[in-house]
Amino acid sequence: MMENLQPLKTRENLLIIDIHDHIQQQMFALALQVGTLKLLLKRDPDAALKGLHKIEHLLELLQLDLNSMRLGLKAEHSKFPEA
Repeated sequence: MMENLQPLKTRENLLIIDIHDHIQQQMFALALQVGTLKLLLKRDPDAALKGLHKIEHLLELLQLDLNSMRLGLKAEHSKFPEA
């Protein structure tokens, strides 16, 4: 029985790595945008505020994406019997 679960564990690990990479990429992009906005703040506060609203929206999308992934993993995991 344990032999049958090994491919599932490997697949689960790959999904976890993919999710981690996705989050890392998104966070890096947001960090770059924040750095740019810090420089823009002195020169054009209105543009910086618009950028902050955009980042806020992107964070909301990332949260939705993470919740969707979590629910997908939870549903996928529930398809298989426990060891």
